[in-house]
Amino acid sequence: MTVYFCNHVAELYLGVLNSKVQGNSFFNLFTFSANKKEEVKEIINNVMLINYSEVNELDFINQNGCKTWVEMFFSRINIEGNNFIQVVLLDITERKLADTIIKEENERLRSLNELKKNLTAKTSEELKNPLNVMSKASHLLLETYKDKLDENAIRLLELINNGGETSLNLASKIVDISRIESNELILNKQTENLVEIIKNSLRTVLHNNNQYNSFIDLDLSEDVYSFIDRSRIEQVLKEILTYIILNTNNDSNLSISLQKVRNFGEILIKTQFNLGLENKMDYQFHFIKEIIELHHGQMLIESLSGLYKSSIKILLPIKNWKDKVIQLLVLYKYGIPLFDYSFSNHSTNSNDSIIVSGGIVGLMTILKVITHGKSPIKYINHGDCTIIFELNKSRDIIFVLIVKEHLKIFEYTLGNLINEFDVIYKDLVKNIETSCSARQNWEEVGLLVEKYFKN
Repeated sequence: MTVYFCNHVAELYLGVLNSKVQGNSFFNLFTFSANKKEEVKEIINNVMLINYSEVNELDFINQNGCKTWVEMFFSRINIEGNNFIQVVLLDITERKLADTIIKEENERLRSLNELKKNLTAKTSEELKNPLNVMSKASHLLLETYKDKLDENAIRLLELINNGGETSLNLASKIVDISRIESNELILNKQTENLVEIIKNSLRTVLHNNNQYNSFIDLDLSEDVYSFIDRSRIEQVLKEILTYIILNTNNDSNLSISLQKVRNFGEILIKTQFNLGLENKMDYQFHFIKEIIELHHGQMLIESLSGLYKSSIKILLPIKNWKDKVIQLLVLYKYGIPLFDYSFSNHSTNSNDSIIVSGGIVGLMTILKVITHGKSPIKYINHGDCTIIFELNKSRDIIFVLIVKEHLKIFEYTLGNLINEFDVIYKDLVKNIETSCSARQNWEEVGLLVEKYFKN
């Protein structure tokens, strides 16, 4: 590309006169690498062919021997019917130097921040051992020698024990925060019943705060399951409940409910006090929010009107346990199949059911242990599934539930089904030797299965 004109400002910037530049190649004005030269040529072709303006950057050594950066804006202009490329140069050396300084400073700050997080985590981790020893030792002295100590000694040990536990919890939280910031916190997730977690957390908090005598309204009528780290969610609930109890008068009420809201289990905690929760708890419970969000959940803090002044809402994704059921088989204790129900295709007597049923019937040794053993087999882990065994009241009928994951809800639900089965089919069970041979006697067991495992 030949240069036809260079204005006075460009002359000063390049350090050459217009008369010296005219007629020379544009590529002789700068030191282009082979790749950069091809890149600029492509830009020029685009500008000439489709009038597509473009900006490009170039670093080069100027007339004073210093490295400098220039921004080049390429555009097409038409003069007396002839097309020319206009190149506007902008010195961006100071901006580039500033960007480099900022980048280097950011990198330095990142390194310092990483060093601070590692140092904090390491120091906190090392603090946990002596704090743990102090807490356990003082607790052991209180438990073992309390009747031999005077009141002052007991009070001192209680202070040491409480201080040790508080400091240990704080050190553990600092370690966890550092791990969260470094994306290194590992959650041990399993399918858990939120009702059990709420009750256990509340029981622990009330035990630790035995002077709290306020009325607690619990609405936990429906089991809700979520794929969570149980210890972490219990930690979350304990901290929230402890905070509320410590800031609530003994005559204040507390309401805790659990319900399904769309695809989430909603834990709603309502209190009768208002201490500006939206601001104070949002800061104090930053760690709690982080834990909940790691579970793909959400925490909301709101002001209310009426009896309750504030609420804390925790949303955790629901895991539908009914999706984990594969098949239910009902067998006479000698291996005779009475009924089978496949959940995969919502039909009975499928080929899959027959195959699985045949496999179970073939385990005669296991069936004998189940019905006659002193310690009956309750379940067998089969790798990709679990086989749960339950006997009816007469111990003549074996219920075999095949599931993808072993949950307590399965045993509980199966137990309720068996109780109703014994009532409805008591005559058939009483004459099982003759009734077992006719499959049609047991066809309506499917209604019970759907009642407890599908509806």
